[in-house]
Amino acid sequence: MSYLDGMYSYPPFITTLPLLNESYANPLALESALQQIQILYDICVLPSGLLVHGYDALKAHAWANATTGASPEVWGRSLAWYSLGILNTLEAAAYFPNGTSSDAYM
Repeated sequence: MSYLDGMYSYPPFITTLPLLNESYANPLALESALQQIQILYDICVLPSGLLVHGYDALKAHAWANATTGASPEVWGRSLAWYSLGILNTLEAAAYFPNGTSSDAYM
């Protein structure tokens, strides 16, 4: 399972950690974080442009759509957490070398 609000913590963490501690330096950290944001977006986006709260890849939970695994609910607070996670990740991206794959996301 994955939820939009989880994007508030994971991508900024994986992007900022190498900047704070060289022993965690990973040239793919930013790319990985941005990919996670994009993957969740692609799975959770509705035709209206809103994102559902999350999804269950196994489609095992009662709330999961039997075809897509998506939650039936759009939750405003999760949209806010998701948006803040993107902003925090892109803020950290400014400290990565130019020419990284993050340029396409900006």
